[in-house]
Amino acid sequence: MDGIRELTKKRNVVVNSSVVSADDSFSVVSYNILADCWVKDDWYNYTPEDCRTSLQRHARLMAELEVLDGDILCLQEVGVEYQPFLDKELEKRGYRGEYCRHVHEGDGEGDATFFKRDKFECLQVVRLTFNEMLAEAVEAAELDKEILKKCLKDETFLILRLRHLGTGRIITIGNIHTIWEHFTQLDVSALHIALSLSKLAKYADNNTFIIAGDFNSPPYMAPYLLLKNGYVPDDEKTKLMPAPTVTVQGRSLYELLPDSYSHSTRDLASSYLVAMGREPEVTIYNDYDGDSLLDTCLDYICYTADTLQVVSVLDTVRPCKLLPDQVFPSDHLSLKSTFTFKTDSC
Repeated sequence: MDGIRELTKKRNVVVNSSVVSADDSFSVVSYNILADCWVKDDWYNYTPEDCRTSLQRHARLMAELEVLDGDILCLQEVGVEYQPFLDKELEKRGYRGEYCRHVHEGDGEGDATFFKRDKFECLQVVRLTFNEMLAEAVEAAELDKEILKKCLKDETFLILRLRHLGTGRIITIGNIHTIWEHFTQLDVSALHIALSLSKLAKYADNNTFIIAGDFNSPPYMAPYLLLKNGYVPDDEKTKLMPAPTVTVQGRSLYELLPDSYSHSTRDLASSYLVAMGREPEVTIYNDYDGDSLLDTCLDYICYTADTLQVVSVLDTVRPCKLLPDQVFPSDHLSLKSTFTFKTDSC
């Protein structure tokens, strides 16, 4: 436990020199903690036997979270059986949490958002599925509902509307984990992000919000570029169409729903990109099946820059071994961003 505790303490805090920390500052942690359902018998063969299950990794996870000391925790891949135990453990540490299980019974995980009870109160919890959001988009576009049968997915989106007790300000938090599938379903993950952002802006009344999670997209792929720019660049559009996840009457998902592949939150900004001038070098380091080395950035924390300022971010540390191992409790690395409210915003 001292390993991850000391390593986390030594991580570099990158301060945004243009922003001064204030009494109303609060922090957000995003962390994919690796659910047991994905640690299959023939996967993660390099991980020591006593580091494979959530319970075996639990003490190190708690040690890391205690050092991170986030006011809001957006956790992905929280196992269904592990979640009640984690909930009780974090409750002892002053948190309250909400959980959103993924859709199908065979997918034994979900996303959980926790917040410190002495910093926030919860006003609303919204649990959405990708399938529900897709159905609304298909109906609005007056498309054949055949697409819904072909594009059923497990993924969800968890929204919490919180009141900051120190200021009375309202902030809405979105916790997302898009589909992986070896980057072969970028049309689905990009659409998941766009539809989720639309819902998040709606529940935030187009005001202050943060979206955090595992977006399963490096900074050069379409899902991230949509998140960053509000649209899919032309050169990336062509990559979404030749090998679509689904087709209906010869038309790809993107061609069927072109207007859905965008978002209108023009002030959306990445906390790490603003504070460091770049995204983290690495937020995942695994080769779970021996044929899929992942050494890149897939996780982000984004915010509405008209109403929030990023004070600082905690840079990641490149591991020496594939994850998880005896030090790191997950195959992902945790992110932490500290924010303050803009005084001239509502």
